[in-house]
Amino acid sequence: MEAKVNNYIIFKPGETVLYQNGSKFELGVVKRLGPQPNTYFVWYHTGDTTACTHARNLHKIVNSYAFDIKRKTLRDDEIEKFDEALFKLNLVIEDSKREEWDPYESLSLDTFLEFTKIIKERLIKAKELLEKGDSNEV
Repeated sequence: MEAKVNNYIIFKPGETVLYQNGSKFELGVVKRLGPQPNTYFVWYHTGDTTACTHARNLHKIVNSYAFDIKRKTLRDDEIEKFDEALFKLNLVIEDSKREEWDPYESLSLDTFLEFTKIIKERLIKAKELLEKGDSNEV
């Protein structure tokens, strides 16, 4: 039996919930109780901002034990952006190895490759720092 107050289900901090907004549904994670009765502050995105949501719009996910649901953080998004940038950079490097490649007449292939190598090293270092949680060092 679910715990209820005033006919509303009680949610715990850290609990993944389903928010119903008309015909749309969003996953969220409860951060804490809200300022009014039957309200909660809920994360719906990767940032630190929460939205105060009334319990009538929240639904308990009863089979969450069967799934690995994890809220992405802003740091996770930053790491994905670095991965994407590295992937694109590698494509450019591979493409530049073709003999007919000449992006600018004034920029030699050797200069371009050295430049992209430096960028790649810095992106890898920044990604490693983010993964360690040293976002102030990036």
